[in-house]
Amino acid sequence: MAGTPPAQEQATRGRLIFISHAHADKEKYVLPLVERLQQAGYIVWFDQFDIKGGDKWKREIDRALRRCGAQLAVLTPTALTREWVLYEHQEAIRLFAPIVPVIVEEIGDRYPDYFAPVQYLKMIPPSYEDGAARYADADFAALQEALQKNMRCAGKHLVDQTPPVRPRHKFIGREKELQELYRLMHGEDGTEPTPVAVTGQMTAALQGMGGIGKTMLAEELVRRLGPRYPGGVIVERRGRTPADAQGVLRRWAGYALGKEPEEEVSPDEVRGLLAGYGELLVLIDDVWPADRAAVAQLLAALPPDADCLLTTRYEDVAAALGAAHYALDVLSEEDGLALLKDRLKGKPGPLPPDDLLKKLHGLLGGHALALDLAAGQVRDNARFKNLLERLEKRLHSGDVSKIALDAAGAAPRDRSNSLAASLDLSHALLQEMDRENGTALADRFAMLGVFAEETPFDVAAAAAVWGVAEEEAEETLDALAGHALLAPTGDGRFRQHVILHAYALGRLREGGKEAEEAAARRHAEHYAALAEKYWSRNDAHRLQPELPNLAAAVDFARSRGESDLLYRLTAGSYFMLRLVGEWRRGEEWLGAALEALSEREDAETRARHAGLKGALADLVAGRGEWEEAERLYREVLETFEQLGDRREIAVSK
Repeated sequence: MAGTPPAQEQATRGRLIFISHAHADKEKYVLPLVERLQQAGYIVWFDQFDIKGGDKWKREIDRALRRCGAQLAVLTPTALTREWVLYEHQEAIRLFAPIVPVIVEEIGDRYPDYFAPVQYLKMIPPSYEDGAARYADADFAALQEALQKNMRCAGKHLVDQTPPVRPRHKFIGREKELQELYRLMHGEDGTEPTPVAVTGQMTAALQGMGGIGKTMLAEELVRRLGPRYPGGVIVERRGRTPADAQGVLRRWAGYALGKEPEEEVSPDEVRGLLAGYGELLVLIDDVWPADRAAVAQLLAALPPDADCLLTTRYEDVAAALGAAHYALDVLSEEDGLALLKDRLKGKPGPLPPDDLLKKLHGLLGGHALALDLAAGQVRDNARFKNLLERLEKRLHSGDVSKIALDAAGAAPRDRSNSLAASLDLSHALLQEMDRENGTALADRFAMLGVFAEETPFDVAAAAAVWGVAEEEAEETLDALAGHALLAPTGDGRFRQHVILHAYALGRLREGGKEAEEAAARRHAEHYAALAEKYWSRNDAHRLQPELPNLAAAVDFARSRGESDLLYRLTAGSYFMLRLVGEWRRGEEWLGAALEALSEREDAETRARHAGLKGALADLVAGRGEWEEAERLYREVLETFEQLGDRREIAVSK
């Protein structure tokens, strides 16, 4: 509030009413309403009273909107045409402020769409005195009831650990995700931004892979909501080496007692100490599986009216703690470009064109930390294209170690400035679980690096690469998905994010050439068998989703000179390539297989060679090169005549 002393502002946390109105409606409708509210004991933010000479309008409006317990939107035909009024409505929705729309003059069918989920009050004045509205007592009582329902209870401010805005890592985009997470925290399941009344305690878990932006999203939600929690904000960071639960409980007790107790305290005792201060907002960041029991104690220590938000990489953690689960996805292209432009705008040279920014977004799969760190490596925007080329080479070789900030004094393996360090934490937990349980999660995660980038694969493919039964493979895939190292696609298949794929490939190569060779060979053999199966069934079209993995298998066979494997892949895939119009790729694969087979002269190989040459002739004929096609067909016929294969002679003729 403009000019409000800190003590008074603290006393009004979460209880301030922001009056949104058109200036033209002030004398007739707004001043009489403000007078009634003040007489009833409400604390009102109103531009006539609270914006002083020299104050910047937008700054003071934004400040009041962040602190208000509710916005009272006075709606008239005039108000709905005013830019500032519409801004106040939209900003209140963005900041999750409870909103009470009040229609004081008929507006017909112009009730705003963004208020559609909110029940309005109709307070058409029955009379006027000297041109000013006189509201009916029953209408004003209904308004008080709506405010009481929407506003938080008064409280005594206890603690404020609201995360500060980090200028270097300013929050960008994610408005849709913020709205969805807010609704989840308050039991709402709508799809549109919904201003809602504050409800009882709720624990929500924000889950996703390392570096995807969980902490930044959670912190932004806390910054927007925190001022409306009269008890204050508590932020507890956990991670791989979390503080002892008893130490945290004593610290929380100290907020109420003025100093930490020396003896142990129970969750029940802490809950009693925190209960008298008004609603609390609590963020427990980066919860790991081994920390579940400790975090359960912390949750048990929160009063019933506290709201809690967890962040974790692990889906099982959310379920074990009874939290509503929200899976965070990668940044959309729109939000990714907005982030890159924000990070690059202060650097020498003009901003790179959108097509290059989109290419970087696609290259890094919309991974928030990777985009942030990549932008941090840019010293001159004019050399942005060079950065793209370097990153592409490194990712395809399985090297994510260079995607890091080169910040003076920054710890080189800190998860906030190194992508590899962030992923190392998840991998270390897999290794720890393997040692304890005799499993092979870490090795199997690494072997996923042989699959084609960003391409779904099924349980059978994973089982083949790992050399295990499908039932065991499915259990492993579910475990990796629970650790946010893999994602189900909803059709029984799994997909690995491009960053995780590069990291897995790097881990596989760290294990030595022999391990990589064995996994790649099993991968190629599986897709060769798949190609043969669908070829024999005349179901070649079913190979289309497998094309990237077939291509990876062909590359392996070509690089190793594996003529038999190459033949099985090419012959089985040829009809699919024709069906999907991949003529050039079809010619390339057939040419490679023909070259490999030409080194052998046994009858079976010669027959295979002739069969592939006939397929090549079909492709050439499809391009209209009839002379070349005729030449190839004659060579095929000649080979089968020499082999005495009457069936193939008849087919060739």
